[in-house]
Amino acid sequence: GNMCTWGLNNYGQLGLEDFERRGTPQTVPALTAVKAAVVACGPAFNVVVTGSTQVLSWGQNTNGQLGHGDTVDRSVPTAVFSLRGVALRTVSCGGRHVVCLDVEGKLWAW
Repeated sequence: GNMCTWGLNNYGQLGLEDFERRGTPQTVPALTAVKAAVVACGPAFNVVVTGSTQVLSWGQNTNGQLGHGDTVDRSVPTAVFSLRGVALRTVSCGGRHVVCLDVEGKLWAW
């Protein structure tokens, strides 16, 4: 299936490659070929874990909560390269942080 987003988009948190507010559900183009296993939402950012162990994040990144090693907001789902190949079981977003649990029981946080 497709992932859809709508609502406020001032940090690009809808993943629609812009910062325009949407009042109706919109398909996220960058995720049309992705099979999401887990989706987690923070106040203005999102994280997706795919079935192929890829982690993608986008939206507000003021505190580095997207996990890309910088504080640049992203309006497109972007791979978190430091977790490439890590098989994650679940992910949870806090206000300004993310916590993941891998299949071996190791906790990852940023």
